[in-house]
Amino acid sequence: GLIAHYKQETGKSVAFTDIDNYHWFDVDLIERFNEAHQIETIPPIQGAREGVQALRDAGDECSIITAKDSKFSTKVDAWIHHHLKTDTIPIIYTHGVKKSQLCKELDIKVLLDDAGHNALECAQQGITVILFDNTWNQGFSHPQIIRVKSWKEAVHALGVIRTSDNTQKK
Repeated sequence: GLIAHYKQETGKSVAFTDIDNYHWFDVDLIERFNEAHQIETIPPIQGAREGVQALRDAGDECSIITAKDSKFSTKVDAWIHHHLKTDTIPIIYTHGVKKSQLCKELDIKVLLDDAGHNALECAQQGITVILFDNTWNQGFSHPQIIRVKSWKEAVHALGVIRTSDNTQKK
């Protein structure tokens, strides 16, 4: 994966737990990684496929918003189709637009993300964020941010949000 690619390019070893900032890796290194590797072979985080399916089964409208350069769209699309076993989830490329702006424009009420800066920007816009807890997103907090450690917790949190929204509408 990316850590092995980093070691190959720099000769330096790094542990996953050393990555304490979302922008820890140089953008150019990530781009070279995306160009050199078949990103569709990188496995999703544990429970992602089942989690996305559970959301869809519950009737949630799902979209994937990615900041990956659209020149990698073929690879990203292949990854999503291969790992999530779906071709019906819209994939939205940010093209440099902040995720918080896109969420507002698209009337997205809940965002699942692992980037603390995206979570905070969205939360400040009134969007509820389910943030996958990782070493690189510590230090980001807001009442609209719910931290989870797994997809199972994310699905549960969305169920609580859904129930709360339904109760408030009555």
